[in-house]
Amino acid sequence: MISFIVLAFNEEANVADTVQTIVRAAAATELEGFEIVVVNDGSRDGTENVLKRLSVQHAPFFRIVTNQVNLGVGASIRKGLAVATCPRVMIVPGDNDMSFEMMRLLLRYRDNADVVLAFPINTEDRTLGRHVLSVLYRLIHVVAFRVYVNYVNAPSICPTPLMQSLPLKSPRYSIVAEYTVKLLRSGCSFAEVPGFVQNPNVGRKRRTVTFRSLSEVVICFLRLCMEVHVTNRGRYDRKPRRVFIDFAEGVILPRGGARPAPSPALNHAPLPREPRDANT
Repeated sequence: MISFIVLAFNEEANVADTVQTIVRAAAATELEGFEIVVVNDGSRDGTENVLKRLSVQHAPFFRIVTNQVNLGVGASIRKGLAVATCPRVMIVPGDNDMSFEMMRLLLRYRDNADVVLAFPINTEDRTLGRHVLSVLYRLIHVVAFRVYVNYVNAPSICPTPLMQSLPLKSPRYSIVAEYTVKLLRSGCSFAEVPGFVQNPNVGRKRRTVTFRSLSEVVICFLRLCMEVHVTNRGRYDRKPRRVFIDFAEGVILPRGGARPAPSPALNHAPLPREPRDANT
């Protein structure tokens, strides 16, 4: 049972596809008892009308939380968490950036760790500058918090009660890195799955770095350092525990990656060799 919190700000063109991706992935992984909570963050386009139609189509597991003005990603996530009722939660961008395949893989392994994170593998279309910033951002978090994940801003499935108990303070996109670090430093086990992202907003101009976003990242990072290493050190002094997934076999490997002994029922006799020609 998972609460999907969908963040929508001016996503009239994409939010219906996002909901459809969630429904398809849930059906493909036999997920039952889920809910979709869409936070309409003060949209000024036709997002509200689209959500009203979706609420009729997907009742009773579809709910809308409306911000009268744009409050930002951080506030929207906190409002979504406040009303989530399922034991686990996934934050989903309303622009349908998460592909069906990535979401299905996350849901497939949802029971294998406290936190299941996805990381994008099709990053070749990003600019060189964005690649450099992404690598530096990850490196800084590895050094500061010893959080060895591929993507600290990853989409993830997390335990709802623990998420609701975290003092999340970041106002914008840094909140994802904030709760990822806090969850892992709380001693949660974690697993990672690869996946593809899709970009329905190819035509939109997007600036990766602005003065506002850079200042927000720096302030939130310094505050996170203070919380983890000083003010709440007792809460965040644990080491994350990685769970290894063998994607080829569909089994979970213990820490260290050693393969468990095969079940006797799966032991097969070796295939007979083909007779060899005497001249070969």
